[in-house]
Amino acid sequence: MSFSLNTTFYNRLSQGNFIVIGRAGLDLYPYPAGTDTKDAQKFESDLGGSAANIAVSLSRLGCNAFLCSTFADDSVGNFIMNKLSQYKVNTKYCTPISGVFKNSLALAENKSQSPKVVIYRNNASDLQISKDIVKTIDFELISGLIITGTALSSEPSRSSVLLAINLAQEKKCPIIIDLDYRQDAWESENYASREIGKVTKLSDICIGNEDEFNVLGSKNNLDGKELAQKLSENGKLVIYKKGSLGSELIYMNSQLSVNAFKVKVLKPFGAGDAFMGGFLSSLSNGTDLKQAITFGSATAAIVVSKIGCSSAMPSYLEVENFIKNNH
Repeated sequence: MSFSLNTTFYNRLSQGNFIVIGRAGLDLYPYPAGTDTKDAQKFESDLGGSAANIAVSLSRLGCNAFLCSTFADDSVGNFIMNKLSQYKVNTKYCTPISGVFKNSLALAENKSQSPKVVIYRNNASDLQISKDIVKTIDFELISGLIITGTALSSEPSRSSVLLAINLAQEKKCPIIIDLDYRQDAWESENYASREIGKVTKLSDICIGNEDEFNVLGSKNNLDGKELAQKLSENGKLVIYKKGSLGSELIYMNSQLSVNAFKVKVLKPFGAGDAFMGGFLSSLSNGTDLKQAITFGSATAAIVVSKIGCSSAMPSYLEVENFIKNNH
């Protein structure tokens, strides 16, 4: 089965200008790798958060990446802004906010077996993204709008995301959603299914893993695969990720499976963000969908075999060499 996107879609993506809406935060890792948090004497810092990680991945792979988020007006917010600048992520659509709202903090163990992750998101600043900043985005110049599911978990962020989608649609800008389901961010699974489900219906490309699609389908008593197939029948390009078993591309009742790369996993997180960056950057270079998924899978494999998240995102040459050496 041959899969292809229409020429207009490809031409838009080929401009390589992507904007990601969602969270950026501070990650702390017990040092050295393999240390349990309870035993840690030192921690290493890194930029984290799904939207920030995706933006960094896109930037490292040669795209122009913009982040739309809201940062605490404090030293942690400054750390995040500095890191984004170092990774050449454009922050013109990021705004500071004072008061009780703070950037998220994640303490994550770099371990392949049962790594513990604790995320502090009380009064999360990234959920304060305003409609005013969204209105300043020139979607005429944007190749793709990337929505991260956690940005839909609360107001005013959710309404701001929906406005961004409407503005993007007016300019015929492709909309891509990363389901990005985080249980702790939502008051219930049913609520998450409803709100994320609304946006999948408005999106052109839906990307998520088995667990995320299962959550999304729970409201209508569908398992994840059934929901993915239903979305594809409605004209959505769906990528159904299965971890070490690879990914499935589903479109209009047709399916294509792509195997995962085998690597020594140092930690499991960051893979989905890397996959998104790799997949879209590859499409922006004019590759077909199978090649793009392969490139996304390779990007993810590299990241899980390294320490950290944003700092682990590879360059285009690194991914190309990895693919050559692992076929």
